[in-house]
Amino acid sequence: MTPGTSLAVVFLVAAVIVGYWTSRNLHDLQDLRGDIEQRMESVAQQQKDLREGIEQQHRLIETIATDPNVTVKRLSANLPTVPLPGHESPSGVIVISAKESTVTIAAMHLPQLPRNQAYHVWLIKHGGQEVRTATLTVDSTGAGHAEVAIDAPLEEFRAILITIDDVNAGPGSVGNSALRGDL
Repeated sequence: MTPGTSLAVVFLVAAVIVGYWTSRNLHDLQDLRGDIEQRMESVAQQQKDLREGIEQQHRLIETIATDPNVTVKRLSANLPTVPLPGHESPSGVIVISAKESTVTIAAMHLPQLPRNQAYHVWLIKHGGQEVRTATLTVDSTGAGHAEVAIDAPLEEFRAILITIDDVNAGPGSVGNSALRGDL
């Protein structure tokens, strides 16, 4: 083999190695770009959820401020909970409209649940009977909202309870209590 041929083979081998290395790094960069795009989509969804939550709170505040038939009560954690570092304990408010016979629930700092569980809203009668009325929808920021139309006089109910239940639980199956508020 001549020195020129040897040099050509060395350059050819070097070109193959550089090409392989470049291809591999390009693939890694494409994967990284995909990961970044997914994270950006997740952040965009969280921002959208926050905006919707703020708009919802503004509507609630407007209703409370302008309607003399509206009462606001506090929801608080029913069981002792220890929030994760950097997180607050679940809490919320109940907005009761006697005129419209509705209860609006706005909760915050609720942990995300597995797909097979949901937050259910229960009205508790004075005799202790629990009536499941709605499912509390919780967004990615931990904010939850539900509206409940009440077809009986509000005076029949003493409390509202938000529980964590199996999605397929029957209407009489009360799960673990998350929040509670007196009516």
